[in-house]
Amino acid sequence: MGAVYLATHRRLGSEAAVKVVHAHIATDRGLVARFETEAQAVARIDHNNIVKAFDFGVLRDGRPYFIMERLRGRPLHDELAAIGRMELSRALNVLKQLAAGMTAAHDAGVLHRDLKPSNVFLIEEVGAAGPLVKLLDFGLAKLWRESPDSPASHAGTILGTPEYSAPEQARGDPVDGRTDLYSIGIMLWEMLIGRAPFGGAPGDVIASQIRDTVPDVRTLRAGVPEPVAALTAKLLEKEPVRRVQSAAELLRIVDQLCRANPSEADAPARASAARSDPLPVTPRKRVLVVEDDGVNARVLFDFLGAHGYDVAIAKTGSEGLDEWRRTNPDLLVVDVLLPVKNGFELCQEVKRAPGARHTPVILMSAVYRHPERDPAYAHRVAGADAYFCKPFELRDLLARVRALLGDA
Repeated sequence: MGAVYLATHRRLGSEAAVKVVHAHIATDRGLVARFETEAQAVARIDHNNIVKAFDFGVLRDGRPYFIMERLRGRPLHDELAAIGRMELSRALNVLKQLAAGMTAAHDAGVLHRDLKPSNVFLIEEVGAAGPLVKLLDFGLAKLWRESPDSPASHAGTILGTPEYSAPEQARGDPVDGRTDLYSIGIMLWEMLIGRAPFGGAPGDVIASQIRDTVPDVRTLRAGVPEPVAALTAKLLEKEPVRRVQSAAELLRIVDQLCRANPSEADAPARASAARSDPLPVTPRKRVLVVEDDGVNARVLFDFLGAHGYDVAIAKTGSEGLDEWRRTNPDLLVVDVLLPVKNGFELCQEVKRAPGARHTPVILMSAVYRHPERDPAYAHRVAGADAYFCKPFELRDLLARVRALLGDA
């Protein structure tokens, strides 16, 4: 419906995101009305988990626009594509904020109707236990308490994304707040399993949403606590009357689950081992990631940790050097453009230190991107064992880490 641009205030220098209707639909009154509804929906919800809107207007060529806060992070969709399923504690953290944001939205009389991972934005914050979640794209929002007869909202109209649409939405029946909760249930299922429960052609997905029971998450992921599995199943009930009945109720349930700290049940093998006779344990090899971008650091932390490595994070070159000296990790993954001390300098010091020549170092950069020159330069100048140009496939990084550590 619209394109989003990064804008800078001419006098203040502050940045914002500006969403502008595409020129080819600017004359479609129905779509323009939907765009205005999105701006109204975002503006009326004052909550930290909802993207903030500051202004609305019309350009000289007649295209409407509205201005939102600029966000730094990435969509939940991209995180799931990179790491697959989430750690249970992180999934519950995201779920709790989704419930909080939708509680505020529903209290303001706003239905989202298109909740999905690409409309959920994750912002990593220094020192925080998890990401800050922001709900985006209210382009299909319905102001259901004030506009039940909105042209974009008549019964019989099928809106939304099939993979995340509730059965009543897929049928074109009237919707309410419980419709959004079904979509949240699909996202919870996906965070736990690593994919949406139904896939294929849109018509097949719609039929599955109406007809097929979503599999119990415990059949696909051992160790999911029963209360989490039960909540997922309740959110995904076909009949709205059998679901969790409000976002506020969901928020209370998730808060209780977080307080119970169910993440400890995510690895039943640990509990089983604790009850059995002691066995020799092979220590996990330690990887130090030196990366000042919080999002990238978290991706590498989760991904390498999920593949059996003990991962630590440092945010500057000097912190990385101190952490390397203190912990003596088995391997370093280092960004080139770091504050205080760059990646080349850090690698040089590690390689030149007495007795440390065999500590493998992988350098990575989004700036130095020549596929042949840069790896050779990194090895010749800094002694790096490998070099990756961002963006790169995580599986390729994992293969190199395993090879350097003798785990291949």
